[in-house]
Amino acid sequence: MKKRMTITIIGLVILFGGLLAWNMIRGYMVKKYMANFESPAVTISASKARAETWQPSMSAIGNFVAINGVDISSEASGIVDEIYFESGQFVEKGDLLIRLIDSVDQAELIDDQARLELDRLNYDRQLELYERQATPGSSVDEARAQLRQAEAAVSKTEALIAQKYITAPFDGKLGIRLVDLG
Repeated sequence: MKKRMTITIIGLVILFGGLLAWNMIRGYMVKKYMANFESPAVTISASKARAETWQPSMSAIGNFVAINGVDISSEASGIVDEIYFESGQFVEKGDLLIRLIDSVDQAELIDDQARLELDRLNYDRQLELYERQATPGSSVDEARAQLRQAEAAVSKTEALIAQKYITAPFDGKLGIRLVDLG
């Protein structure tokens, strides 16, 4: 046990002694370098002053950024079907800019409208039967609920279709077109 402890202490003394020696040597080398350090020579260029006519213009390379601009995007994702503008074109608020493919939504709208028509007929039929006391009031309530669901489905599909048409939010000049078909 004592032998291990002695070896450990000797190892630690060597380790810390080596670190102390390294720091002392490094400090000595830095002092020696700084004592012999010379600043590099300063380059000076001069030319004779002369009178010239000054042109109030200058050639430069740069980028223009709009002070007031907007990136227009669609609320719905999809594939670009048609583009109705060119870069730099002036547009008015509400002008159609891009149309996304909406054929699936159009087919769904036709389906929803057919379901709405059927539910409206069923509701009218149930209301007639109820007035003749040939059906319970719960049947009328159920038919009314189905009619409202069908109306909501038509409204939802119409809203989805409207999101596929990207229009100008205000009057202005369009920037560079960053969209392509597909």
